[in-house]
Amino acid sequence: MRTGVLLLHGLTGMPSELRPLEKFLQKNEIETEAPVLAGHGGTHLDLNRVKFKEWVDSARESLKLLLKRVDRVFLCGLSMGGTIAAMLALEIPEQCAGLILLSPTLDYDGSNLDNLTHQKVLKSKAFRNILHVLTEHIPGFGGAFYWTETPPYGLKDKRLQAQITKSIEAAKIGQSNEFGLFRTYFSSLHQMKLLTDQFHLVASRVDCPVLILHSLEDTLASMNNATEMYKSLGSQDKRLIAFTGCDHVMTLDLQRHFVLKRVGEFIARITDQEIIAPRKSNPVWSFEICDRLSEEGSLFFNNFITHNPDYLAAQKALIHSKTVECQGSHLEIKENNRVKAVMPLFAVTGRTLTVGYSQKRWSQDFNQPVENFTVKYLLYSFLNNIAESIKATRICLINGQILNKNQVAKPQYADQTSLVAEKKR
Repeated sequence: MRTGVLLLHGLTGMPSELRPLEKFLQKNEIETEAPVLAGHGGTHLDLNRVKFKEWVDSARESLKLLLKRVDRVFLCGLSMGGTIAAMLALEIPEQCAGLILLSPTLDYDGSNLDNLTHQKVLKSKAFRNILHVLTEHIPGFGGAFYWTETPPYGLKDKRLQAQITKSIEAAKIGQSNEFGLFRTYFSSLHQMKLLTDQFHLVASRVDCPVLILHSLEDTLASMNNATEMYKSLGSQDKRLIAFTGCDHVMTLDLQRHFVLKRVGEFIARITDQEIIAPRKSNPVWSFEICDRLSEEGSLFFNNFITHNPDYLAAQKALIHSKTVECQGSHLEIKENNRVKAVMPLFAVTGRTLTVGYSQKRWSQDFNQPVENFTVKYLLYSFLNNIAESIKATRICLINGQILNKNQVAKPQYADQTSLVAEKKR
């Protein structure tokens, strides 16, 4: 069977954001289409005139072109493009082989919005709701408010940051460039909200395999976006990979080879097609929520429970208590794609996220520095994000030990380059 991938860029972006992924797929004899979404590729005035349905329509037209050349497709979207991809998946259930969401963005709520006062105000949902109402009822209102991206522009790559800084002057006067627009008007944010609202109405009907990748260091869209996507989609075969070492535009950034590899593995698993993975790689820690353990994760965890009967007894007691609302999800913790630990996750009475941990000493494990953080600090932050997404108020280990911030205090290193950042991202 012939396989294709539809590649959708994000709001104010361009297909060039996805070019490394497109080239990787084409080298592996996979057909691609990477359209310019309606209103993009021109000035901010062009984008302001476009409705969200036109974004979806332009993506749908490219999907039709791709389907003329292939038998099955994967729908891949970066940032807001992922929302459009998820909606299109419902239109072709027989031909959609899978959904790939890179830095999914339902809401811009990252730390980079804190750089300027007026941008920080836009993070207030109450204030934005007022702006949405006014934009809906007053013609031209949404064109009066905007925010301009500031460094790091969703990238950790200093070289790309420098290139974008040179191009930003064009964007300031409303022109586009190879990187896209870096001025976002509220009229576009309003259309994105309407798109997100539509997504929430249909998300539970999406049942194809899903891969979600999101950086723990994303400065434009927090991890809340990825966990919300994971929770909303109805698929029984889905994996959320949170990882370190890059920012929002992961297909261009320092961990792009890790992203290409994981996308290639996802496609290969579903299609049985041989995918040649990139040889380059950077050190990376990843925390991967999945409904099905990987082969290595399954072997790792089975070996653990064989030698720890007390853990099995505690797990059985938890399940038999009949307070478990959801079970079956696991968290695989990997260093450079090698499993280091497995955590089964249980939501108990909607108030407690209980974590089964395949290590004996939570407080002493994974104390390695990762740039400005430690692995343990990032892991706790991720678990806390999962707890919030299911409205749990606390996290505890399966043996009853409560996890809290005191157990992930930022260590002090003699080497000043390893000091942990004072501000949590």
